Amino acid sequence: MSTFEPPTIASDLWSPDSLEHSEDTHRTGKDKYSTGSKGIDDAFEGGLDFGTVHCITSKPEHGGQDLLLALLASHLLRGSQATATVIDSTLTFDVRRLHQAIRSELGEGEDAMEPLTRLKISKVFDRVGMVEAMTELGEALQSEADVKERVGPHQPTPTPVIEDSEDEEELLEEPEPATAKPETVKAVNPSRLLIVNNISHVMAPIIKNDFTQGQALLTSLMNSITDITRRHNLCTIVFCEAGFKLVPENETLSHFKSCRIKPAVGYGIGYLVDVHIYLHKLFVKKADAESNVEGKHARGNERPSVSVLEIVEDRENVCKGSWACFEYTPHGTLKDVQ
Repeated sequence: MSTFEPPTIASDLWSPDSLEHSEDTHRTGKDKYSTGSKGIDDAFEGGLDFGTVHCITSKPEHGGQDLLLALLASHLLRGSQATATVIDSTLTFDVRRLHQAIRSELGEGEDAMEPLTRLKISKVFDRVGMVEAMTELGEALQSEADVKERVGPHQPTPTPVIEDSEDEEELLEEPEPATAKPETVKAVNPSRLLIVNNISHVMAPIIKNDFTQGQALLTSLMNSITDITRRHNLCTIVFCEAGFKLVPENETLSHFKSCRIKPAVGYGIGYLVDVHIYLHKLFVKKADAESNVEGKHARGNERPSVSVLEIVEDRENVCKGSWACFEYTPHGTLKDVQ
């Protein structure tokens, strides 16, 4: 019995053309939108994907809510076709700060309230409320899609058939006035952002009480979110708080030893989303890193820490391991670290 395979010519295994083709086919068929940070966009190979479920895991003090507001502002400023939905279980969504971030990016005289008219906020109190909000969103999007499907280009009224030969001859003698064909206007698909904030608030207590049932309910909820995301080409961001206990260094998903967080709903969330992201702090001073003192000199000239967005799990294995550093401006937008 042969214990080895016949030699294969190397050129049959790889060529420059195949490399270019593979690079061009990453995330095929998916649109992207800019986050407002070049570093983050580069980490995601151009920006966040539409038709994809992203999960951001972070400790409360690491600025997760600020990041959601910054991403939301950047999306709403894409144009009049950009819409967003926030399903909020924290009941602390700061519309005023969002307006401030939008206003800082607009020129003088531009209306900062107009983008807010394209934002819908659904407040929920538990898992049942979140499920109902997702169901309502799916029905609204499907209804909108059905209306667009029914309304097609204008069709001219067909000419009735005249069976009488004399009338038919008279009709043939009179030339019909030329009618211009209606111009077909290419429809512009709106770009939609969905933010679920935050899933650990409604699921962590259930999982803590009954792990098996909680994981089953979490899977069902995430499957619903994924189905709506892909069916209607949404860019979905699910925010999940990290648990209070730090994990050992050899168990963390992060490449950074200082990041020892774990999702409050368990590691299983990574298998239920397309891209799993950690948001954490990277301390500039060694003393701050060792003592875990955060924000002590935030108002001074020194910068004790920067925010890090790190992709720890990727279903397509395209961006796994990529990360970017950034800061927040005083207005709440994102700024790259120089």
